Amino acid sequence: DRIASKSRISEGVILGLGSLLNGKLQTHEKSHQDSLIHQVAPEKGHLGEASGRGVKAFPFHIENAFQETPPDFLVLLCLEGDPNSSTAFIYAEDILRELDKETRALLREPIYTFHSGSDFEEPETYQGAVITIENKGRDRQVRVRFYEQEHRITTEDPNGQDALKK
Repeated sequence: DRIASKSRISEGVILGLGSLLNGKLQTHEKSHQDSLIHQVAPEKGHLGEASGRGVKAFPFHIENAFQETPPDFLVLLCLEGDPNSSTAFIYAEDILRELDKETRALLREPIYTFHSGSDFEEPETYQGAVITIENKGRDRQVRVRFYEQEHRITTEDPNGQDALKK
């Protein structure tokens, strides 16, 4: 209730910042909140989850890796939060540098299944590669679909399973 009673100014700030960054506004109809702005607050029955409805810390992850086109970035504004929480960023290029050539090649194969989390009404999956590299003119876009939770990315390929552990 406290979150819902907050001013809509924060929502305007979020939308404005996303627009300034040339962000594409995305929603997902199967999410427990399918609006552009998510009011994230703990919900009874979900407190033990690391999700938008729970209070457990999120493991390191990319947002919505199970979608064909996950968002390039999120704009977050915390109105109420744990002062001991933090956000971590890792550049995709840094991840590539840490992996050997064989592992990079395996992770670029479309042999992986990405699974949605518990805050989606119906489970969703996407079949594809962990690492995608797209050249757009002079720009290179690298995306690494990553979840620290092992059950969210699976593959039947034993070599692919080994590559995920690296």
